[in-house]
Amino acid sequence: MSNCWYAARVKYRTEQKIKLWLEEKGVEHFIPFRTVLVERNGRKKKREKPVIPGLLFIYTTYRAALALSEESKISITYLRNLETKKFLVVPEKQMQDFMFLLDFSESTVRIT
Repeated sequence: MSNCWYAARVKYRTEQKIKLWLEEKGVEHFIPFRTVLVERNGRKKKREKPVIPGLLFIYTTYRAALALSEESKISITYLRNLETKKFLVVPEKQMQDFMFLLDFSESTVRIT
């Protein structure tokens, strides 16, 4: 079976932890982050926040995807196709377009 992009959900604010865990396992994944400026107690700090909280994409086989959800200490829930009840697979072209748009929007300077 070949690799596919699977869409999955994780608990809110666990995106960074799951990203590090997937990197340690050597699993290709995509979690879109953006840098935001957060001000607390008069101090400004740059923080990495997910573009879509709780959403990640994992590029792997179906069996490996199942194994990842069982191994992870952080709950990974794969999105499912409503008609077939199978894991939702994001077509390669759509995934590449999505990544391109996010990269493009990060590099674009906005003047307001």
